[in-house]
Amino acid sequence: MKHLAAVSVLVWGLIFGAGSASAMRCGNQLVLIGDRFYDVLNKCGEPDAREERPERRYFRVFREGRFFEVLQEVTIEEWTYNLGPSMFIRILRFENGRLVEIEMGEYGY
Repeated sequence: MKHLAAVSVLVWGLIFGAGSASAMRCGNQLVLIGDRFYDVLNKCGEPDAREERPERRYFRVFREGRFFEVLQEVTIEEWTYNLGPSMFIRILRFENGRLVEIEMGEYGY
C-alpha cells in the first residue's frame, strides 16, 4: 500500500507539476509556441524576470552537393511569469525572438 501511494504521488507530480506546455493563457489571450516575443509581450505584459544569453550552435547546411557545418550564434531569452500562489510559474524560452518552449515550474508566490 505504501508503494502504491508513492507511485500515485509520482504520477500526480508528472501530470500536474513541472513540465512543458505548448500554450499559455494570459487573460483572454493565448500564447503559442512559434509566437514572436513582441506578441507575447503585448498579450502578457512584462515578465517578472528576464534573462538573455548567446549560445553558439553548429548547423548542417547542404550546399553544392555537400554538407557543411556552420557555426551560428543564437540569442536565448528566458522570461519568467509568476502567476501567484494558486498557479504554476511559467518560464518561456525564446530563440532568436521566437517562442520555442513553455515550461511550468513550481507554484508561484
